[in-house]
Amino acid sequence: MVIIAFPCNQFGAQEPKSNAQIAEFCKRRGFDGAVMKKCKVNGFGASPVFDFLKVKSKSGGIMWNFYKYVVAPDGRQVTRFTTAATPNAMAAHIAATIAKWDEANK
Repeated sequence: MVIIAFPCNQFGAQEPKSNAQIAEFCKRRGFDGAVMKKCKVNGFGASPVFDFLKVKSKSGGIMWNFYKYVVAPDGRQVTRFTTAATPNAMAAHIAATIAKWDEANK
């Protein structure tokens, strides 16, 4: 499993820092996933990654920070979780996605 963070400053200007400052903040907080450079997630100039996620999850626009997506390794299954979803609330879905992938690729 890979966890990737995509900082965005489109929501209340809550992420005004530089990419280097954001990466350092994440490191200090113990995040050991990949931190991408700041990007747009909605509208003109949105990252193609988020265009893909929104289409594949059939969930529409992103309304606030900290939306989370679980993506199967082949990219065919994408599930969106909103800001309120905690990692614990997502755990069963993540485990099921991994198990389904493992079973299909034995």
